[in-house]
Amino acid sequence: MASLSALAEFGTEIKDCFSEESQYYNDAGIYTVFFYIGGKKTPVQVDDWIPCYGSKPLSTTTKSEEIWAILLEKAWAKLHGSYQRMEGGLPSNAMFALTGKPCWRHIHKYADDLFGLIKSYEDRHFVMVAGTSGGGEQEIEDSGIAGGHAYSLLSAYEFTERGKKV
Repeated sequence: MASLSALAEFGTEIKDCFSEESQYYNDAGIYTVFFYIGGKKTPVQVDDWIPCYGSKPLSTTTKSEEIWAILLEKAWAKLHGSYQRMEGGLPSNAMFALTGKPCWRHIHKYADDLFGLIKSYEDRHFVMVAGTSGGGEQEIEDSGIAGGHAYSLLSAYEFTERGKKV
């Protein structure tokens, strides 16, 4: 989901995940989504029948109730055999599957200047996501960030807090 959120900031990237005729509502309710599997652009067809609990979709939604996120999630679940089997994974793998573009992973403790890398990627308009190690919902050192989760990186800022650059 973090990869989808990050890609949504770059609208054309989301559009490229759909076939030309699937970029708009259609009466047939059939959509073709593309993922890059093993480096090959792979079409996955899904319908617009969405699993719901009551009147709410069981899958992801957007603020403006657009259907693209639900269709991408449904296609990803179809590719993996079920919604349950698609949980977890590295955000860089999801990003590559969505875009087919090279993705880099940097592990914080091994990166000399991680902030500098992130800032340079932002300056070059790269789509960025980040993940935390660990599992479950345990918060990392009172930071408000949950362990074992992925996040969209929308921007990088440096500021001073209590005399230290943060």
